[in-house]
Amino acid sequence: MSFLFLFICNFGCWLLVVGCWMLVVGCWLLVVGCWKLILYLYARKITY
Repeated sequence: MSFLFLFICNFGCWLLVVGCWMLVVGCWLLVVGCWKLILYLYARKITY
């Protein structure tokens, strides 16, 4: 019984870590995307 509990707990912790990493990666991609959009618009503004 304790082994099953430990397994579920470890799996939950692993999912939490993976979820946090996905959130961090998602935020990073969002920031990079926003920067690229700003730089693109800024570059267009200079050319026109």
